[in-house]
Amino acid sequence: MPTISADDLNTYFVSVGPRVTGEIAGLGDVPEVACRLPRVGACALQLSPLSLGELRAIVFGLSSSSACGDDGISIHMFRMSFNSIGSMTTHLICCRRLEWLSADQLVSYHTLSLLHKVRRSGEPEELAAGLATVAEARGRDRDVVTRQDHLLHVPRCRTEMGRRRFQCRGPAAYNALPPDLPRLPPHLFGCRLRRHLREDSETGKLQHVSLHEFHHDSRVRCLAWSGETNLAEVPRCLKFAAAGADHCVRVYVHTGPTEGGSLEVHPLVGHTDYINDLSFGGPDGDTLASVGDDLTCRLWNAADFTPLACIASDGPCMSVCWHAEEQYQLLVAAASGTVTFYNTETRAPVSALHTGVTGLAGADWSPLDSLRVATVHDSRLVTLDVSRLSKPETDQEVHHGGGQKVRFSRTAKQHVATCSLTQVKVTQLGVHQAPLAEDLMAVGGISWHSVLPYLLAGSDRKLVVWRVALI
Repeated sequence: MPTISADDLNTYFVSVGPRVTGEIAGLGDVPEVACRLPRVGACALQLSPLSLGELRAIVFGLSSSSACGDDGISIHMFRMSFNSIGSMTTHLICCRRLEWLSADQLVSYHTLSLLHKVRRSGEPEELAAGLATVAEARGRDRDVVTRQDHLLHVPRCRTEMGRRRFQCRGPAAYNALPPDLPRLPPHLFGCRLRRHLREDSETGKLQHVSLHEFHHDSRVRCLAWSGETNLAEVPRCLKFAAAGADHCVRVYVHTGPTEGGSLEVHPLVGHTDYINDLSFGGPDGDTLASVGDDLTCRLWNAADFTPLACIASDGPCMSVCWHAEEQYQLLVAAASGTVTFYNTETRAPVSALHTGVTGLAGADWSPLDSLRVATVHDSRLVTLDVSRLSKPETDQEVHHGGGQKVRFSRTAKQHVATCSLTQVKVTQLGVHQAPLAEDLMAVGGISWHSVLPYLLAGSDRKLVVWRVALI
């Protein structure tokens, strides 16, 4: 309890006896009980710093045991790795900066720090020998590469005690870290890990600030944020596009302070039927792409709000998104199940994928893996590998019916979120169990946080937020 001092605890313990005695006396015909105060001094709970030598004497003085605690590390394993992690453990015990970590977070910090040090240094050899990547554990040829090969192999365990072992618990938690953390050297890994654990612990009521209230002339069908949006620097800028039921795209630009700033609304007219999706991208991020039921994909200049091009399709277009790195690559998904890739500079199609399933309702291009595309068809989620045009990579049922949207996570490339009219679900590719499946009153759309593993959904005039971790 980092917010309670030792003197506060001593005062509480001293007050227990008189309080209990008073409660007993208030019951009536009960003989009086003499109260004997505990012999506790004001410094009874003051902790003195622990030296490395004292910690070594304590660890090696414990009886040897193969049983493990919540972190999956046994006394025997701790002895073997003491030369590598002894100083870090001493710092963990004595350092005041870690007091904000809960007991569970301390366990995670200790486990992940040990695992990272073993992976980087290869010592102690007994622990390093029990850790392997997915490619090493499955014995894959070096010429065959999959997206999960770099992850640590998690052995299958049938018992709860087995799942608590370091060889099972450690790799699973290590794989769930953000992709940039395992690449850091040990002296930077600990600092970033503490910050990561602190961010994950900030749960409770979502704190938010209302910046501005925008009014739309018709029912909004879809939204897209522009990369020009900036709230960290002056002048602030909010820029986004909204497609309405009146077949018109409106670009909203709000600059200046929250109160008293200037608001501009620029209508983009051209579609003749409902608009299904919007996306900002292009060389400078100022090209807006829109697709709709009028069998067209239209490109707009979001800087001067003029039309650039109109690309015809063979069916109603349901989704559009840009390549994360190639500035001129655009994906357009049609309801027929065809996903077409265009070069917006030449306005010509580059290639096309066929999902083999009609009734496509949504599609997304992974920002972390440009070779992977996901589509949702009524009740099924289909993932495609752009480098293999022959057949879908995966095809599984995610909803009982009415799938509407699909979005790749921005932090974990294995996570794909889908939504129907009454359900939000996250699928982890390669795992049968779903990390998230929630039934809601009415789902209007889903979106991932850009840097954190948070999924947001609009439901019945509320914003629902989940933190989604890897299984």
